[in-house]
Amino acid sequence: MLSFDIVNIPILNSLPKILQLKTLFLFCGICAALLASGSHRSGINVEYECIGGNEYILTANVFRDCNDAELVPNINVFIYSSCNTIGYVSFPLVSTEEVSQLCDAELPNSTCNGGFQPGVELGVYEITIELEPCDDWRFVVSEQNRDEAILNIVNPELFTIHVEGFLNNADGTCNTSPQLTTVNLPYICMGSPLYYNLGFVDADNDSLSYAFVEAQSSTTPLNPEPVDYGPGYSGMTPMENIEIDPQTGQIYLEPGMLGKFNIVVEVSEYRDGVLVGKVAHDFIFIVTACPTPSPAPDINSFLNVSGGAYPLDHNTFSVCADDDFCISIDFTSSDPAVNVDLTSNIDD
Repeated sequence: MLSFDIVNIPILNSLPKILQLKTLFLFCGICAALLASGSHRSGINVEYECIGGNEYILTANVFRDCNDAELVPNINVFIYSSCNTIGYVSFPLVSTEEVSQLCDAELPNSTCNGGFQPGVELGVYEITIELEPCDDWRFVVSEQNRDEAILNIVNPELFTIHVEGFLNNADGTCNTSPQLTTVNLPYICMGSPLYYNLGFVDADNDSLSYAFVEAQSSTTPLNPEPVDYGPGYSGMTPMENIEIDPQTGQIYLEPGMLGKFNIVVEVSEYRDGVLVGKVAHDFIFIVTACPTPSPAPDINSFLNVSGGAYPLDHNTFSVCADDDFCISIDFTSSDPAVNVDLTSNIDD
């Protein structure tokens, strides 16, 4: 059994926060990786940061299965609004990072490093640009084709990954989009219930809402079309036994089939009831057969909450601005030899 404490954590934002606990279980042994072939991408999201006035840093995060083709040095992003059409802008690759869901000791054995363990690389493409006030800026990425091994889309390799970011800065106020903090492609265990959170955070403390939406494809940036889903699947139901909390973005699923499943989570950002931003993350869940079930939290241990926090349910607690709190949670694995690592986005 593994226990951990979170002690004296200050909450600095001005509004009450509801925090969700997320556990990420890392593969420390040999995995049966689901391999990709051809030139495909495994995930994309677009986000932006206001750095003052009408100046914005626009970012496209592109995820690559390391069995796939290398990241290209530039991608083209189409930028337009009803006020102005900027057109295609070349975004250079400014950084790369291996984000494989592996323990540190196994990272040298990932496919990113010539090994056999499943490896994932994140490429960050970025520019700085001036965007005049307008209520409908859109930033469109349509890259590569989807992984041919995806099970919930018919002929996925025929569809591009079309992802958009949306900005309403009509009143001239600076706005930064929700930022993705869980940067990996999740490998999850078949038959094991899972809570998973992408960890979107908003620097402006705006209200966020979350939804599953249809994956899109396009040959031209202004005419996206939904992909063809297989029987029983849709954008809102991309897997069996899956749901998302529209207020917290917490995803719950009980995977019952091995393979790759395409998911799109859309995050909408509201300020005083007005939609000011929207981003989407198009990515893949990889369901694999795990020799040992995922470690499970002891629900009763979550009752040990003190300070300014109080539990709402078995995996959610609430805390007000500027309050400190302390919690302790136990996790148990059926195999005592398994290493259990816990991560959190609380610092964000």
